[in-house]
Amino acid sequence: QWSAWSAWSATCGYVERHRIMQCRGDRECCGMDPVTEVESDTLRACTTTATTTTSTSRTTTTTSSTTTTEESTTRDGCGCAALGWGDPARHGTPEVCAHSYQPNGDCFPLSTFEEAQHWCAVEWGHGAHVCSLEEVRNLETKSAGCSVDNRLMWTSTPCANGGHVQAYGNYEVAQDELCLNSGVAYVRCCAPVTCPQSTTTRRTTVRTTMRTT
Repeated sequence: QWSAWSAWSATCGYVERHRIMQCRGDRECCGMDPVTEVESDTLRACTTTATTTTSTSRTTTTTSSTTTTEESTTRDGCGCAALGWGDPARHGTPEVCAHSYQPNGDCFPLSTFEEAQHWCAVEWGHGAHVCSLEEVRNLETKSAGCSVDNRLMWTSTPCANGGHVQAYGNYEVAQDELCLNSGVAYVRCCAPVTCPQSTTTRRTTVRTTMRTT
């Protein structure tokens, strides 16, 4: 009897009694099965100890935000003024100038496309390039020297089979456009009045962490 009481009791205290204790009802005596009667000079009064478990939940939230900053700078020593190619507004648009001379003052010789690129981008530099077909059509290359107005010259515009378009130095003379991937032609270089800006993009990511207990 006592072992059964002890097994079902988490905490038990002793109460002095000199009579018979009756246990009735479902699990009234610390969860034991009902007992008809228990005889003893000393009865254990059992109390059930309830253990309460507190559950603590933590919620962690992380948020991110990205800020993009663009910084633009103008390239110095670049463009028509740096090249000394004269008034860009003389023909075509005022944003482009054209030239048919080497840095030493001689006219460009008949050249392959690769040589034309070298004349413009390397020998002249400062933003100079082989004129595009669009620039030719806009008459940027008109009357740019060395009698190239009525001659076919290279453009930087690509065409079929890895070739590049050839067009007349003055588009008003003729609108013929040939696609060649070899051979030689005359050269005229173009340059912008001001070179495209150099843009530096910086991205800053800020992460915010919130903890809820």
